[in-house]
Amino acid sequence: MQRTQGWGTRLWFRTGQPEPLTETVLLGDSLGTQALLNSHKFSKKELNRALFGAVLSSYDNSAVIKLLLDAGADVNARTTDGTTPLFNAVAHPCNLRPLLDSGADLGARDKWGQDALQLARHATNPAAMRILEDAKNVGTGTVKKSIF
Repeated sequence: MQRTQGWGTRLWFRTGQPEPLTETVLLGDSLGTQALLNSHKFSKKELNRALFGAVLSSYDNSAVIKLLLDAGADVNARTTDGTTPLFNAVAHPCNLRPLLDSGADLGARDKWGQDALQLARHATNPAAMRILEDAKNVGTGTVKKSIF
């Protein structure tokens, strides 16, 4: 079951309580996330769900994202509408780099035929556009120099 809270989506047990792993990743709690990953064997589905939540963090959640990927979350997991964690991270560009460094598919398209860069352009998110454009240019061998 999902409940929308603020800008993100929170995942809840049927009891109405948040799932422990999802709660720690949304908080950006890398120590709590590591402790949970060490104490419990999570399914691929649970790890992927937590990854989708981790990239929604409005602050740099790279450590938590890396923990989830190292534990077996799929960087290219898809939702029912075809989006991947990369699509979710467009809203919070600080979380794009760990996904890209882990092999996120820049060419992945959602059910409307849009990729993450097109989503960033549509949302008028210059930071996300720059990161994704640079990543695409690296793939084609034409790296632009950053102005930052």
